[in-house]
Amino acid sequence: MRTLLLALTILAIVHCGPNKKDSYYCDITSQSLDTCDGKTIKVTANHSDRIQQHPVISPDKQSYWDVNGRDWIFVSKNAIDCKTGIVVTGRLDAKVGPCDPTAQNHNQYCGTAVYVDNWKCQ
Repeated sequence: MRTLLLALTILAIVHCGPNKKDSYYCDITSQSLDTCDGKTIKVTANHSDRIQQHPVISPDKQSYWDVNGRDWIFVSKNAIDCKTGIVVTGRLDAKVGPCDPTAQNHNQYCGTAVYVDNWKCQ
């Protein structure tokens, strides 16, 4: 019986994973975006008031959010329907687009995206 309980406990931990504490996420407030590039982050954002052109970077749903005064692209499997603020966890892509500062055309664009794992309206 003990062996069965131990096996079920281990299975639950492996399958569900431990609770993700804030220390699990790369901290974009104390580190550069480049340091967190490709890592899982947790970020709070608000609807963007600016209408800007962004590249289509995925066949999934894209939405645009203000993070500390900059537009970020959130890529998610389902549409994010928050009306005001949001807390998102996902993988950071710190440099979306051609990111060529010497270009004299649309290739100058360099944005930031999060491939969303979870989100919660605020």
